[in-house]
Amino acid sequence: MATLNINGLDKDKLLIHLRYIEVKNVDVLVLRDTRLNKQGYQMMSALIRGYFHRQHIQVRYAHVLQSSEQEHRVGGQLVIVRGRWTRTLFNFYEDPTQLGLVTAIDS
Repeated sequence: MATLNINGLDKDKLLIHLRYIEVKNVDVLVLRDTRLNKQGYQMMSALIRGYFHRQHIQVRYAHVLQSSEQEHRVGGQLVIVRGRWTRTLFNFYEDPTQLGLVTAIDS
């Protein structure tokens, strides 16, 4: 398991982290401070599933709500689970504050 604070997630950063998962054989990766809204997570989820196209994988997220265009986003988490843990995890608990700061997973 690995966790990283990434200060915003875009496609280029995501591809680097997906390669990291492969090279280090990481089963669970938690990316923190992604700063993505729901649509951004849906796009990233599709990219992740495409990258691991023949593997069983789970992607869960806690997105950041934004009340106005000028507001600066912080928070947001993305959890990628692959390998042996995909069949045993999980219940995913999204942040009740809807700031995307706290999540939990269990089996």
